[in-house]
Amino acid sequence: MRKRRFHVLLLITLLLGACTQDPNVKKQQYLERGLAYHKEGKYNEAILQLKNALQIDPKFVPALHAIGRAYRAKSWTVDAMRELQRAVEAEPDNLEARADLAQAYLDLDGWNAALEQADAIKARAPESAAELYVRGAALNGKGDAQQAVALLSKALTLGTATPEEFAHVRKRVANPDCPRTSTGREQFESPHRLVHMVVGKFPRSRSNHSKL
Repeated sequence: MRKRRFHVLLLITLLLGACTQDPNVKKQQYLERGLAYHKEGKYNEAILQLKNALQIDPKFVPALHAIGRAYRAKSWTVDAMRELQRAVEAEPDNLEARADLAQAYLDLDGWNAALEQADAIKARAPESAAELYVRGAALNGKGDAQQAVALLSKALTLGTATPEEFAHVRKRVANPDCPRTSTGREQFESPHRLVHMVVGKFPRSRSNHSKL
């Protein structure tokens, strides 16, 4: 009886050991740790965990997306663009990654590149809040404040923004005293909640983006 119990326990131990060595299990564990660190604002720790996941699988889209967002949170915009571009190339229908990539372009006044992402989002989700937000922010950067207000206002009506946020967007775009970029254009900066409202309108992908 004892011998049989020993064999059962040994088998369970071996199976558990095999699971922990499974690359798919390990990369998922690294991803979840990275997401948890990101949520706590510990971006360096998040990046380290996500790099570990990508060492196992360089094309692991959830990790590419997550590390891009972590880089952007640290204002490492060029690094963020690189990883987010890889995520979009690997998973073209990932609208959340496309929106984050567009945000990175907007950070560097890449208005035309952001508009390309708006077009790509529109092709997959016509008249979505995401497409309208990205397009409006890019057009504002290019100097078309009137069209930007119309698009951003429409984007807000598709979500759950408060009247205060709605007023903030209109004021932020139209105010001539807004901080300007190095090229002299007015800089649009959306409220944190507005960005998440817009991203939250995307159809959910199969990855773990929504955990960030």
